[in-house]
Amino acid sequence: MKRVGAMGLLLVLSGGAQAADCTLSLTDINFGAISQLNPDPVDVQGSLTVQCQAEAGDLEGLPLTATVDYSISMNGGGSGSAVARAMSGLGLGASLGYNIYVDAGRQMVWGDGNNGTQVVGGQFVFTELEVLAGTQKSADHISYARIPPGINVPPDTYTDTVTVTLTF
Repeated sequence: MKRVGAMGLLLVLSGGAQAADCTLSLTDINFGAISQLNPDPVDVQGSLTVQCQAEAGDLEGLPLTATVDYSISMNGGGSGSAVARAMSGLGLGASLGYNIYVDAGRQMVWGDGNNGTQVVGGQFVFTELEVLAGTQKSADHISYARIPPGINVPPDTYTDTVTVTLTF
């Protein structure tokens, strides 16, 4: 028997007065067709890219160099819990457990920093010349997702929507 699992990601941006404008682009996580009672976990990856562009116009009264700190957090999706995420079946209403991690070993759950979950962060440093030129910098982050071994759910299409928030 096969199952199809997909997880969509919804993007939210928040930022204060900064010397840069930042965006986040991402790819959905798709587990594809999987076998019931597979003795191995099903592991896939997604990607998130943060891009920040220096803006000299926002620097009135600020130094011409700029440091932009950012963080990327994720909510628990439909389950409401980042430590116990689950996809819902479209047809039969069953649920399929999975999670998203910040590390390739799939030990640290990507969440909002609560209940032992992790937030991913980074920093861009713009020199005076980069600020004046409106330089754009980017950083790539990988999301590591897993469905645990031995799933036993009816064949269906399973989905979840996780809100991803970029704060800078």
